[in-house]
Amino acid sequence: MINDQFLSVHLIEGDDSIDIWEEEHTHSDQWLRVIIPLGRIARPWRLQFLAEKGWEDGNIAIDDIRLLGCQFPAIRPNCTSDQFRCQRGACVPKNRICDFTDDCGDNSDELNCTSNVMCSFEEPTGLCGWVQDKTDNLDWELGQGATSSFGTGPKRDHTLGLPSGHFIFLEASFPAVKGDRARVLSPVMNNTGGGCRFRFYWHLYGEDIGELNVYTRTANGGPMSRIWTKNTEAGDFWERTDLALLNSQPFQIVLEAVVGDGFAGDIAIDDTSFTTGCILSDVNLPTDTTPLPTTTTTNQCGATGQFMCVENGQCIDIEKVCDFKVDCPTPGGSDEAECGACTFDNNNGTLCGWKDYSYSEFQWVLATGQTNMGPPSDHTTRNGFYITVPPSDFFAYASIRSPIVGPAGIECQLRFWYYMNYDANVDASRIAVYIRDDGDDFNSFVFIESIDDSSGPQWKQAVVNIGRHTQRFVI
Repeated sequence: MINDQFLSVHLIEGDDSIDIWEEEHTHSDQWLRVIIPLGRIARPWRLQFLAEKGWEDGNIAIDDIRLLGCQFPAIRPNCTSDQFRCQRGACVPKNRICDFTDDCGDNSDELNCTSNVMCSFEEPTGLCGWVQDKTDNLDWELGQGATSSFGTGPKRDHTLGLPSGHFIFLEASFPAVKGDRARVLSPVMNNTGGGCRFRFYWHLYGEDIGELNVYTRTANGGPMSRIWTKNTEAGDFWERTDLALLNSQPFQIVLEAVVGDGFAGDIAIDDTSFTTGCILSDVNLPTDTTPLPTTTTTNQCGATGQFMCVENGQCIDIEKVCDFKVDCPTPGGSDEAECGACTFDNNNGTLCGWKDYSYSEFQWVLATGQTNMGPPSDHTTRNGFYITVPPSDFFAYASIRSPIVGPAGIECQLRFWYYMNYDANVDASRIAVYIRDDGDDFNSFVFIESIDDSSGPQWKQAVVNIGRHTQRFVI
């Protein structure tokens, strides 16, 4: 597609036509790959490609159209203990029951959900038990159809998949300014000890996306514990997140959206649900009268290109950070503390400097214990944390990137343990390792290793030779 051309894809269901992808930028004469998540569609549907040409000479072409992962789950003679048997004979993970997505294909996994605390934002009461926090800058708004700004926000809800459906969202346009926050609070819940989990669908689309955080709290005005965060654009589609809740006291979920750099940063939430291991509490949260401590760390080094050691305030050159040599005082060594080596057991949300850059439902999340098709425990201590990608409704990729590290010597290796639960009824999963020199284009990674393992679900070690790198690099 060259010159000023416009190409869009529309999903047509009956009389409804929804714009699900569009491109209007000028490109050079080359083929570009596009993946559009469709999700579950309950009615007969078709796709329409719409091309518009300007006055200048140019061309628009499409090729190699494929529909991936659109089949219903296969009918099986038996289901495992962690699966739900659909009325049509298929098996789906039990953690997909009563989450506003028809995984079975006959909607039987979304029946008998009266024991679950759920909200689709379609009820006349709107927020159905969720309340606005009075200590933030902004409020979440009830949305329907496209938001007011171009190039951001959903065009349809998740529940119905239609512009007539409802969701809640943060409006990032004026008068909102960067850093403003909107928080909404769940009903007070109790954890019965029977696998309490919180599921929700989120939409982060726009070049100015700020941040979406999920916290728990056990007291009004008390400290909040962050259990999940996302601060990168994902695309114009709804994503699902499933979080384990370990609170032993009555608690609330806090959903917080933070305004980014501009108007194209609308953040939306839809279809919240708790598993039956979470029940409504009959008590209110206590009020915390203890003032929250305020701690700040000021970089006293002044000049750019300098890093301040946390241990003593010493200033070192930024190039010495993550260079595999400790320059700050020990114990501590803060210049090498967030450099990729990680057991994930610190559980402070930083992932030791690794950051998720996924553009699909396959996002890397911190987990502990048994997860669907995942390991029964972590590899390090059997009681700790690991990162995993949950099942997706469609074919997708997950990407996690290291901090900038190096240079590296000739014997440099990357070692990690992986657990791959292969399912012969779906496309094989794969782990690929790429590397990019610092300063190269953000997405210009070079492939160095691939793991495609169907030998059985168990922890195995991978050793990837990185080799000599005279420049700093990202994995």
